[in-house]
Amino acid sequence: MFLTGVYTDGTELASGGPPILDFTSDGFASVAPLLNQAFFIGDGLTGTGSGSVQHFAIPTGAARLFLGFADGFNFAVHMGAMATTAGL
Repeated sequence: MFLTGVYTDGTELASGGPPILDFTSDGFASVAPLLNQAFFIGDGLTGTGSGSVQHFAIPTGAARLFLGFADGFNFAVHMGAMATTAGL
């Protein structure tokens, strides 16, 4: 399992949200997520267990940072297995 995060401004998201970020390529050094946009943290390094420390920009208006582990059926989108989380 890998660590993920999302910055919020403390208000409930009415619906939808920002587009999904693409983390399919390895080795990103920094990421600047939008408010309410989930982002991959992993182990915080550019490689798996090695490399440079990654940097995560805090979006303007952020009041909270939620951390968690991504969870899903085979870590892929399966329409019958999707669930929603309040505010995300």
